[in-house]
Amino acid sequence: EIVGQGGMGTVYKARNSKLQRLTALKVIRKEKLGKPESVQRFYREVRAAAQLSHPNVVLAFDAGECDGTHYFAMEYVEGLSITQFGRKTELSQTDRIRLFLQVCDAVAYAHRQGLLHRDLKPSNILVTDACTPAPHAKVIDFGIAKVM
Repeated sequence: EIVGQGGMGTVYKARNSKLQRLTALKVIRKEKLGKPESVQRFYREVRAAAQLSHPNVVLAFDAGECDGTHYFAMEYVEGLSITQFGRKTELSQTDRIRLFLQVCDAVAYAHRQGLLHRDLKPSNILVTDACTPAPHAKVIDFGIAKVM
């Protein structure tokens, strides 16, 4: 099922049949990677994102190409954007600050690893409370990040 669409492509909720786990599969629009240098940059940036290992950064699983269509598979996060979550749950000011600090920690970590997000916005910060006692922020969509 489609869970998001943006300038680079469409993100689907998918199931990895071999591992039996949910995955977010970002399929890149063909016209976005038409030039060889664009494809090289895409894979360089995806490789950099795949090196990130932080509790508040979505995990990268795989990237590749199938019949000329490039994709990026990552951890599927069941949650709401940070702004939707804040409105829905009526978080206290303290809890909002705790979420914001999680995001700041994730972004600072990515910067220390030499990666700039380039599309940080509320819809690219998901909050889940499904598996944890407190709300947990995840920064997603490092697919158009820039290697610094």
